[in-house]
Amino acid sequence: MKIQLIDIEKRIILKDNNGYGIVNYDVDNAYPQRIKAMIRASGTASQCSGTYSRFIEGEGFKDKSFYKALVNGRGVTMDKLLRSWAIDYAELRGFAVHINYNALYQPAGFNILPFENCRLPNESNDKQHNRIAVYPDWAKLKKRSINEKDIAWIDRYNPDPEMIEAQIRAAGGWQNYKGQVFWYSADGYDEYPLAPADPVLEDIDTDAQIKTFRNNSVRSGFLDHMLFIQKGKFESESERGDFKKDLKEFQGAKKSTQIFLVEVESDDEIPELKPLQSTDPDKKFELTNRTTKDAIIENYGIPPVLLNALVPGKLGTATEIEDAVKFYNKKTSRERILMEETALQLCQNFNPVIAPAGGDYSITEFTFSNGSANNN
Repeated sequence: MKIQLIDIEKRIILKDNNGYGIVNYDVDNAYPQRIKAMIRASGTASQCSGTYSRFIEGEGFKDKSFYKALVNGRGVTMDKLLRSWAIDYAELRGFAVHINYNALYQPAGFNILPFENCRLPNESNDKQHNRIAVYPDWAKLKKRSINEKDIAWIDRYNPDPEMIEAQIRAAGGWQNYKGQVFWYSADGYDEYPLAPADPVLEDIDTDAQIKTFRNNSVRSGFLDHMLFIQKGKFESESERGDFKKDLKEFQGAKKSTQIFLVEVESDDEIPELKPLQSTDPDKKFELTNRTTKDAIIENYGIPPVLLNALVPGKLGTATEIEDAVKFYNKKTSRERILMEETALQLCQNFNPVIAPAGGDYSITEFTFSNGSANNN
């Protein structure tokens, strides 16, 4: 059997949004916001994404003076900037930073810019070509609508002094110039990236729902799903409402739906409470819970011992954990190299000078010492 391309569902639907002059980041233009929300709702995905970003960040830049160097007037240092890049890359496979310039066309300030706040211009938007649209609430979580005037269009990174000068003139002078945005996507210069979690989004949602199911089970007193068959009709809607209220309170849960009420015409029998049978629910739950978590962990390629996902009855030894740290350091080496190259590219002409001694922009790997992972 042949599988054709048309049979494979696209993970991101790209569509021009002519109202804002951007390319929507999926059908609702909220893909990155949705990814972050789904990760945070899943304990397993949160742990995996956090571990991934922690290994990308490592122990920070090797040169401590560079590590602690201030990059703006708000107290942001290079280590904080690196951490923001690592978190965004681990969640979305992209990151961004806003850059201010001085009168000598040298980088003079970096600002943390959440990747989810950035959108690309569409092809018909000639006015904003090679710019990034920045807005803090594309998902409309705080406001129901987006005021186009609140969208900041900022030039993409280009350190060429002649280009910067041209951008300043086009903006109408320094007082109107917004600086530049360095925007990186692992899928290409003009492509929205797929998140690392994308291949297992359904599993991540399942993991979150399992957590909710467990909580509902506790709140309902571990009641099985039941049918309460009321023989005869209630005399009034008020009586029916009071009975439903009492039934919910009996279940011991907020918004519980473990018992379903059914009314029948016959009133010559006493009410019945019948269980809704399910085949091996405990076994199904255990299997789903385990396979879901395994799928998420395997997607990130993290040795289970680093997530405390050990074989039952077996503790991870110091040697096993140390070997796992070495393995995952090697697996995430390309990401750290990307961060080092970005720091070199952006910081080598920064004024005042913050470049590390000898031009060493390397990041120290995440370490394991004294029988525990070093999370300092």
